Amino acid sequence: MTTHPPDFSRRCGRAGFIGMTWPTSYGGQERSFLERFVVTEEMLAVGAPVWAHWVADRQSGPVLIRYATDEVRQEPCDGVFLAIGHVPNTELFDAVLDLDDQKYIRTVDASSRTSIAGVFACGDVQDHVYRQAITAAGTGCMAAMDAEKYLESLAA
Repeated sequence: MTTHPPDFSRRCGRAGFIGMTWPTSYGGQERSFLERFVVTEEMLAVGAPVWAHWVADRQSGPVLIRYATDEVRQEPCDGVFLAIGHVPNTELFDAVLDLDDQKYIRTVDASSRTSIAGVFACGDVQDHVYRQAITAAGTGCMAAMDAEKYLESLAA
Protein backbone atom coordinates (compact mmCIF):
# COMPACT_ATOMS: atom_id res chain seq x y z
CA MET A 1 0.00 0.00 0.00
CA THR A 2 1.46 3.34 -1.02
CA THR A 3 -1.25 5.84 -0.17
CA HIS A 4 -2.44 6.91 3.22
CA PRO A 5 -6.24 7.17 3.62
CA PRO A 6 -6.81 10.07 6.07
CA ASP A 7 -10.43 9.05 6.71
CA PHE A 8 -9.26 5.67 7.99
CA SER A 9 -6.90 7.46 10.41
CA ARG A 10 -9.71 9.67 11.69
CA ARG A 11 -11.95 6.65 12.27
CA CYS A 12 -9.14 4.81 14.10
CA GLY A 13 -8.55 7.86 16.28
CA ARG A 14 -12.24 8.22 17.13
CA ALA A 15 -12.42 4.50 17.94
CA GLY A 16 -9.44 4.83 20.27
CA PHE A 17 -7.15 2.57 18.23
CA ILE A 18 -4.25 5.07 18.08
CA GLY A 19 -2.39 5.56 21.32
CA MET A 20 -4.13 2.66 23.07
CA THR A 21 -1.21 2.21 25.50
CA TRP A 22 -0.73 5.93 26.22
CA PRO A 23 -1.85 7.44 29.54
CA THR A 24 -5.46 8.68 29.60
CA SER A 25 -4.21 12.17 30.50
CA TYR A 26 -2.67 12.33 27.00
CA GLY A 27 -5.59 10.89 25.04
CA GLY A 28 -4.76 7.22 25.46
CA GLN A 29 -6.63 4.38 27.12
CA GLU A 30 -3.86 2.86 29.24
CA ARG A 31 -4.45 -0.51 27.60
CA SER A 32 -1.88 -3.29 27.58
CA PHE A 33 0.55 -3.88 24.73
CA LEU A 34 -1.15 -7.25 24.22
CA GLU A 35 -4.50 -5.53 23.63
CA ARG A 36 -2.88 -3.19 21.11
CA PHE A 37 -1.24 -6.18 19.43
CA VAL A 38 -4.57 -7.99 19.09
CA VAL A 39 -6.27 -4.93 17.57
CA THR A 40 -3.36 -4.43 15.15
CA GLU A 41 -3.36 -8.09 14.09
CA GLU A 42 -7.12 -8.04 13.49
CA MET A 43 -6.77 -4.92 11.35
CA LEU A 44 -3.90 -6.46 9.39
CA ALA A 45 -5.94 -9.63 8.83
CA VAL A 46 -8.60 -7.65 6.95
CA GLY A 47 -6.06 -5.56 5.00
CA ALA A 48 -6.41 -2.29 6.93
CA PRO A 49 -3.57 0.23 6.32
CA VAL A 50 -2.27 0.15 9.90
CA TRP A 51 1.24 1.00 8.69
CA ALA A 52 0.08 4.59 8.47
CA HIS A 53 -0.19 4.80 12.27
CA TRP A 54 2.92 2.88 13.30
CA VAL A 55 5.15 5.94 13.77
CA ALA A 56 2.57 7.97 15.70
CA ASP A 57 1.46 5.08 17.88
CA ARG A 58 4.82 3.53 18.71
CA GLN A 59 7.43 6.26 18.16
CA SER A 60 6.35 9.91 18.02
CA GLY A 61 3.65 9.65 20.67
CA PRO A 62 5.77 7.85 23.26
CA VAL A 63 8.72 10.20 22.63
CA LEU A 64 6.51 13.25 23.20
CA ILE A 65 4.96 11.70 26.30
CA ARG A 66 8.37 10.95 27.76
CA TYR A 67 10.39 14.05 26.80
CA ALA A 68 8.06 16.96 25.95
CA THR A 69 6.95 19.62 28.38
CA ASP A 70 3.48 19.23 29.88
CA GLU A 71 2.31 22.21 27.79
CA VAL A 72 3.34 20.40 24.59
CA ARG A 73 1.82 17.10 25.78
CA GLN A 74 -1.57 18.76 26.29
CA GLU A 75 -1.65 20.51 22.89
CA PRO A 76 -4.11 18.88 20.48
CA CYS A 77 -2.60 18.35 17.03
CA ASP A 78 -3.22 16.56 13.74
CA GLY A 79 0.41 15.61 13.13
CA VAL A 80 3.94 15.87 14.44
CA PHE A 81 7.35 16.15 12.79
CA LEU A 82 10.35 15.12 14.88
CA ALA A 83 13.85 16.12 13.75
CA ILE A 84 16.62 13.83 14.91
CA GLY A 85 19.29 16.51 14.75
CA HIS A 86 20.71 19.32 12.71
CA VAL A 87 24.43 19.01 13.31
CA PRO A 88 26.22 16.34 11.30
CA ASN A 89 28.41 14.07 13.43
CA THR A 90 31.56 14.50 11.36
CA GLU A 91 34.12 15.59 13.98
CA LEU A 92 35.97 12.30 13.43
CA PHE A 93 36.66 13.31 9.81
CA ASP A 94 37.48 16.99 10.39
CA ALA A 95 41.22 16.64 9.75
CA VAL A 96 40.86 13.97 7.06
CA LEU A 97 38.00 14.78 4.68
CA ASP A 98 36.98 18.02 3.00
CA LEU A 99 34.13 19.51 5.09
CA ASP A 100 32.14 22.67 4.40
CA ASP A 101 31.70 25.51 6.90
CA GLN A 102 28.69 23.74 8.48
CA LYS A 103 30.75 20.53 8.94
CA TYR A 104 28.98 18.52 6.22
CA ILE A 105 31.25 16.24 4.19
CA ARG A 106 31.70 17.64 0.68
CA THR A 107 30.97 15.19 -2.10
CA VAL A 108 32.16 15.35 -5.71
CA ASP A 109 29.85 16.04 -8.67
CA ALA A 110 26.51 15.16 -6.97
CA SER A 111 27.82 11.70 -6.11
CA SER A 112 28.78 10.13 -2.79
CA ARG A 113 32.53 10.35 -3.56
CA THR A 114 34.57 12.41 -1.11
CA SER A 115 37.96 14.14 -1.33
CA ILE A 116 39.66 10.78 -0.68
CA ALA A 117 39.50 8.03 -3.30
CA GLY A 118 37.57 5.03 -2.01
CA VAL A 119 35.82 6.97 0.77
CA PHE A 120 32.11 7.68 0.27
CA ALA A 121 29.66 9.77 2.29
CA CYS A 122 25.89 9.40 2.54
CA GLY A 123 22.90 10.49 4.58
CA ASP A 124 22.92 13.22 7.17
CA VAL A 125 26.71 13.76 7.09
CA GLN A 126 26.59 15.06 3.52
CA ASP A 127 23.01 16.17 2.88
CA HIS A 128 22.13 19.72 3.97
CA VAL A 129 18.47 19.45 3.07
CA TYR A 130 16.95 16.04 3.81
CA ARG A 131 19.54 14.76 6.30
CA GLN A 132 18.05 11.46 7.57
CA ALA A 133 15.53 8.76 6.74
CA ILE A 134 14.94 8.42 3.01
CA THR A 135 18.09 10.37 2.24
CA ALA A 136 20.26 7.99 4.22
CA ALA A 137 18.71 5.00 2.45
CA GLY A 138 18.94 6.59 -1.00
CA THR A 139 22.45 7.96 -0.66
CA GLY A 140 23.51 4.71 1.01
CA CYS A 141 22.58 2.99 -2.24
CA MET A 142 24.51 5.67 -4.16
CA ALA A 143 27.58 5.06 -1.98
CA ALA A 144 27.36 1.30 -2.53
CA MET A 145 27.21 1.80 -6.30
CA ASP A 146 30.10 4.30 -6.22
CA ALA A 147 32.15 1.88 -4.12
CA GLU A 148 31.44 -0.89 -6.63
CA LYS A 149 32.66 1.32 -9.52
CA TYR A 150 35.75 2.25 -7.52
CA LEU A 151 36.60 -1.38 -6.79
CA GLU A 152 36.07 -2.29 -10.45
CA SER A 153 38.47 0.49 -11.47
CA LEU A 154 41.13 -0.97 -9.15
CA ALA A 155 40.80 -4.36 -10.81
CA ALA A 156 41.13 -2.92 -14.33
